[in-house]
Amino acid sequence: MCTLWLRTGGLIGHRRLRGGPGKRSGSAEKVEWTDWIWSRYNIPKTSFIALLAILNKLRIRDTLFKHRISNTDRCLLCGNDIESLQHLFFDCAYSRRCLLVICDWLKIQEGRFNIISTWKHWKKEFKDPILRKIGFASLAALVYYLWSARNSFFKNQAMSIPKILCHKAGFDGAVDVFWFLCRLLSLSGSAGSCCS
Repeated sequence: MCTLWLRTGGLIGHRRLRGGPGKRSGSAEKVEWTDWIWSRYNIPKTSFIALLAILNKLRIRDTLFKHRISNTDRCLLCGNDIESLQHLFFDCAYSRRCLLVICDWLKIQEGRFNIISTWKHWKKEFKDPILRKIGFASLAALVYYLWSARNSFFKNQAMSIPKILCHKAGFDGAVDVFWFLCRLLSLSGSAGSCCS
């Protein structure tokens, strides 16, 4: 179990406390996304960026523009809309293409283009707990690589093609676990649903 303290509120296991770590009495809201974020299939860097995305703590351009830190609030990936958390994950045309590549690879249909809705849909869609964890790891890796591509474009003015970005996400140890488990299951004789 992982414990993480934030300045505005504390996370203890599966509960997020209101009012910070000092106020332990009272009601604590149940957060369902901890299994997705803190899965052992995730790489720590993907878990951390996904956590910041869920908590809306990433430094998105609309917030930076409001505080006069950035001179524009346009999305760095598509350049069309205001860059907000909702837009970056997954209203942006670039991030939507990346999500659809991952969905095609995992053989899952996706019509919800929101980070929380996608996570909940995948939770219902994957019946096998191992496949569910692999799907969650791929979603966390995708969030990380979209954030990385956005920052890379800001620094270098160069962007990866969505298929290349998703390929990097797969080989970073999150999604390729799927193929390892398929080989492992096929060697044991119980291939199940992941190798069909």
